[in-house]
Amino acid sequence: GEADSEEKRLLTALIEAARLTETDADMFARELDHPQTADEIAASVTEPHERHAVLRLLFLAAHINGVYNPPEKAFLDALATRFGVGPDEFARYELEALLG
Repeated sequence: GEADSEEKRLLTALIEAARLTETDADMFARELDHPQTADEIAASVTEPHERHAVLRLLFLAAHINGVYNPPEKAFLDALATRFGVGPDEFARYELEALLG
């Protein structure tokens, strides 16, 4: 889904706090303005450590405003499936995002 203005503001702060490389930070910033589909992300993010980082950040983003809605969950489920993440690991990502 797309982030509203408050979510974008919070996500920008999260990206800055995450101490990402400049390349990764730029990628996430571009993503806020032009979100990709789960298929596009899965095709472009192939390294396991990168997939973990992307999923972790997207789960945090989905929970950042305190509202984890069905379209966000469906998108994350689709992406996790494309990344080969099973239900137990998916639940772990959800829990980590809830706990902050």
